[in-house]
Amino acid sequence: MIGTAVSAELIVRGHEVIAGVRSNSTSEHPRSVVVDVRDEATLVRAAVETDAIMSCIGGAGRGDHDVVVDAVAPLLTAAKQTRSGRLLVVGGAGSLFDGPKQRLDASDFDPGSRPSALAQKAALEALRERGDAVDWVYLSPSDVIGPGPATGAVVLGEDTLLRGRDGESFVTTGDFAVAFVDELEHPRHHRERFTVRTLR
Repeated sequence: MIGTAVSAELIVRGHEVIAGVRSNSTSEHPRSVVVDVRDEATLVRAAVETDAIMSCIGGAGRGDHDVVVDAVAPLLTAAKQTRSGRLLVVGGAGSLFDGPKQRLDASDFDPGSRPSALAQKAALEALRERGDAVDWVYLSPSDVIGPGPATGAVVLGEDTLLRGRDGESFVTTGDFAVAFVDELEHPRHHRERFTVRTLR
């Protein structure tokens, strides 16, 4: 869902996109290459001659939560081969602080989402520990991310979950993709996490 929105936003802005996919049979992208994000050599070959890597991998839907953690080291190595040395990562919201606690530690946090949230938290920690040689950035969505257009009405934050006056924390895939590609084109964050919320 997020990767498709990000790819579409890149193409609209005139970028040439090479989509790394798990299988050609699942890709409708005009230019795709099958990659194994756990395989450093595969990622390095795909990264050569590119400007940057934008990682939109998940794994929760397939039950492979740890893929986001396992991919950190190969992605960092591959990012060094790009022209900019930049790695932009789609992260999770569970490790954002919501008051004194991280969102994933709240009593109303969905237990079924906890394994994925813990994996995303570990991936962020791995980037912070190992990413000194790469200009990485990790973008967390709001508490809920859902299909929707880019509204252009957003607010950005850092390590704290963004909520409206009504307590809602939501971002459309369109607004998320715009924030992600904006960061690619006009870097404002370096070796850190930020987050985005749709205003509504």
